[in-house]
Amino acid sequence: SPPERKYPMKKERRAFLFFLCVFLMSAGEDFFEKGLDFYKQKRFLLAIGAFKNAVEMGNKDPRLFLLLGNSYVGIDDYDKAIETYQKGLQGALPMAYYGVYYFNLAYTYGLKKLYPQAITTFDQALAYDTNLTYAYWYKGMLYYKLRDKTNTIREWETYLTVNPTGPQSENIRRALELLRDPNFTFPDGLVQNPMDRSTNTEPTVTEPLVDITGALGDYKPEDKEKAEDTS
Repeated sequence: SPPERKYPMKKERRAFLFFLCVFLMSAGEDFFEKGLDFYKQKRFLLAIGAFKNAVEMGNKDPRLFLLLGNSYVGIDDYDKAIETYQKGLQGALPMAYYGVYYFNLAYTYGLKKLYPQAITTFDQALAYDTNLTYAYWYKGMLYYKLRDKTNTIREWETYLTVNPTGPQSENIRRALELLRDPNFTFPDGLVQNPMDRSTNTEPTVTEPLVDITGALGDYKPEDKEKAEDTS
């Protein structure tokens, strides 16, 4: 008898693999949307779980690692946030996203008090997107932490040049008056980290992470209660 043909089995296998891919893509999209909903509610632990499931399902949304990293920042897990942003940068992102990823990575380095690394990364963000003018404000603060008056003045003057009516413009003008005083000296002891949400009580001291959904723009320490909601 002639040998049995196996082509139909190959077709069935290809069809199975096709439907499996479609199923996984759909599941990945569902997890991403759930994560986005939790993220907007500032329920960051739940958002992290959903976004991680979306990653496992192969979701390719360019916002995925950005929002997952932001969620880790929302629960103050800065190491995981840095790891997540870096992983996102290793993928094939649309050009428009690189500046935001580098900005939030730099911001998180600042939260960890890795000031030189944060400054370098803010420069990378600006190389991709010159509209991220907050980077000059942050870099000035970081140089201030490093007691580098010359570069602090330079960064804040640049901020005023590119964003003369920005949210920090009046604060910067007052700060520059003090810095330009020939008798100015840096305070003794450690200066409070102006990027630290847990000790910062002045709402005008810092600006939030770049957040394309707007969810973290009004982040408050009391929102950590929502982050701990695992129901």
